[in-house]
Amino acid sequence: MAILITKDKDWLQKWDSFLLQNNKASHLLYSSWLASYSAYGFDFEVVLEHQDGEILGGYGAVLAKSLFFKFYIIPYGPIVSLPRKNTVTDFLTIAKTQAHKHKCCYFQYHVPISNDALISDFVYTQSYFNIKEFVGQLGNKFKYVYSSYGINWVDFGTNSTAQEFLAQLPQQVRRNIAIPYKNNPSIKYAKTNFECEEAYKIIEENALLGNYAVRSFKDFQKTLMQLIQNEQAYLLYIVYNNEIKGTALAVRAANHLVYITGGTKKEKPDLKWGYMLHFELIKLSFQMGYKGYDISMGGSSGVMQFKSKFNSKAIYFESKPHYVVLNTFIFKLYLILNSTFAKNKKLFSKIVKLFK
Repeated sequence: MAILITKDKDWLQKWDSFLLQNNKASHLLYSSWLASYSAYGFDFEVVLEHQDGEILGGYGAVLAKSLFFKFYIIPYGPIVSLPRKNTVTDFLTIAKTQAHKHKCCYFQYHVPISNDALISDFVYTQSYFNIKEFVGQLGNKFKYVYSSYGINWVDFGTNSTAQEFLAQLPQQVRRNIAIPYKNNPSIKYAKTNFECEEAYKIIEENALLGNYAVRSFKDFQKTLMQLIQNEQAYLLYIVYNNEIKGTALAVRAANHLVYITGGTKKEKPDLKWGYMLHFELIKLSFQMGYKGYDISMGGSSGVMQFKSKFNSKAIYFESKPHYVVLNTFIFKLYLILNSTFAKNKKLFSKIVKLFK
């Protein structure tokens, strides 16, 4: 077995294939997802263990930087083929060394741990790890690289088709799912750059109306197109009366789909396009032979209530991010400056771009 630190195209393709099939993995570690932070002047690297060309485990790290501030962030993991505690801790030792090598002031990681049987396939359990032995302190002091904190799981149970799953949902939910289908809209998957840009507009419009942040199409375009071309992501959109009424983006990794973001036209009467989008993704999950669908954590109380109508269960990881301060003076200076921008991520991203 050997350790490789790489950005080589061939190895990154193997790494992405590993993430697609490994249940403990996450889309946050795809090479194209890590590379998407280049829009802010960040870099990345992948560290993996392999034997005879087969990847056994590893992690992806974002090298976040602006001015003289540098951070080494593992958004999820490390990931291993088997839950071998020593291998995970060995990767953390390597990561800390790499963070020093890159002259980072801060190193952060998050190993997904939960004892909930519903998502046991996709996380590590506490029986494999003693969290107290992980290096560093509990906390997330660098929030500009997203780190997952749970799974909002729609479990398919013993249902073998989407229609069987639909039949066991509450009557009102079934009615709401049926409403948009009665209007015979077109259901499409964006493939070209033009289709993706047009479909993504409604996501940006909803973010503007709801006063929340999403990545601009300009910043996310290259990553989105790579994910779609590699069949690692699906941008579903609904067309009715020659107008896009709803869009949903889902990414495929770890043998399931995870909903990333979406949006619908706010109109009266409400034709329930959001119900249709998620049911289409549930149908796609069944077609792929998956056991469930991650409808995703986060959102307002209203959004979470809506997601729960699909019998989802929001499961928070029992583990938290850990961090290690590698340069106390520089990191304290960052904390002082960060407090100025903490409530305005858009302003922060603009400033980061100025100094990338």
